[in-house]
Amino acid sequence: MTKILRKSFKSIEYNFELLELIHIDIFDFKGILTRGGNHCFITFIGNFFKYSYVFLMKHKSKAFEKFIIFLKEVENKTSKKIKGFKVIGVWNMVLLILIILFNLMIVYKVIALYSPSSKGAVGRKNKTLIYLVNLMFISISAPKMFCGEAVLSVNFILNRIPYKTSILTLYELCRGYELKLDFLRVWGYLSFVKLYDPKRPKLGKLLLVFFLGYSLNSKAYRFFDLDNKTIIESIDAIFHGKKNSF
Repeated sequence: MTKILRKSFKSIEYNFELLELIHIDIFDFKGILTRGGNHCFITFIGNFFKYSYVFLMKHKSKAFEKFIIFLKEVENKTSKKIKGFKVIGVWNMVLLILIILFNLMIVYKVIALYSPSSKGAVGRKNKTLIYLVNLMFISISAPKMFCGEAVLSVNFILNRIPYKTSILTLYELCRGYELKLDFLRVWGYLSFVKLYDPKRPKLGKLLLVFFLGYSLNSKAYRFFDLDNKTIIESIDAIFHGKKNSF
């Protein structure tokens, strides 16, 4: 018997519109439990602009809940409707069934297993996220429980770099207004955060903290208090410029 060779896939260029096609994939932390009790994360990435959304999950069964959050957020910000999405994998198929049952009127595509396009843009995005997170942990030597915060920070930065040959960032292309990058800081560095007393606003207490990333719902930084072992958000911080040593 002769060998059966895999057929080659020819690259085809499509002219997509905003929110016309969304790629979805779930990535497992391989047994690592984050500080918030999350085991995995789900990634949504558009085919028009590669702007991506990442949500941490305690279990893969929360995928539909995160999809509804993503759906409402992007449709409110862009005033457009999602037309289609691509899924692969068992849990993504469960997500697909739930979307069909709730009759969300979204066209879906299921990618064939073991094909060159089985992962596509979202698979490459997840590999890039994990690769950069591993480099960060090698440099900082931080505990693995912060891997969820690191993934969110890496995705935050990747959405704010120039897109291909354009001088504009993904954030500017999707949101439509200019972005300033002078607020970016190095992940994992020691910092000092001032906590204010409402009774004595001119006085405060300085806390030694570990920089974790950026707040998703406000213009603030996220820190880990090394003394009280809690996560705080603040914009009044002094960045020390030295790596933390656990």
